[in-house]
Amino acid sequence: MSITIKQHLMTVRNFAFLALFLPQLSLANDDQTWVFIIDCNQNSSDDISLDSAETNDKITLVLYKDGKEVGSQSNSDVGCANLLQRAFSIDVEYGVVPDTAILTTDGHDALWIDDAALWIDPPLISFSSQPNTDLDFQWGENNSQGWCLSTDEDDWDGGWSDSVPSDKCFSCLKFVATNSSTDNHVYSCD
Repeated sequence: MSITIKQHLMTVRNFAFLALFLPQLSLANDDQTWVFIIDCNQNSSDDISLDSAETNDKITLVLYKDGKEVGSQSNSDVGCANLLQRAFSIDVEYGVVPDTAILTTDGHDALWIDDAALWIDPPLISFSSQPNTDLDFQWGENNSQGWCLSTDEDDWDGGWSDSVPSDKCFSCLKFVATNSSTDNHVYSCD
């Protein structure tokens, strides 16, 4: 049975934990926080990542709604070691639900992504462990097949040949969210 990021991270979805560990968390009445998580582990059972799956290059996430930017954040230490290295936390105007997340890199130190998720935090649920699937989006699966993010399109060939089906790295990936938590798509925006 494959465990999704959403299921794997359900224990970290409680607001108190996120308030302690995620940057830029806002409690302002006019903002809501969206969390984008990158998973670079090959599967959920052993947390094993590919060799050098992390990056020291600047990774930028920009959220859009109907083609208009609604928030962004950059991190220079993105990896698999812990939640802080995999999480982007972005405050967006209350009521705005992003429909696109664009992830870019500024360098050739590749980042391998097995799957990713975007959700509103705290979840719009009350006294329940079930997420509001209208506001939770997932891309990819825990299946050792993912995307390579690098300005060097041949960076995937350094030991990741079985884990990058596109046989190419991209400097920009566009994660498109649909009205379904599972029918979402990823495109190159190079």
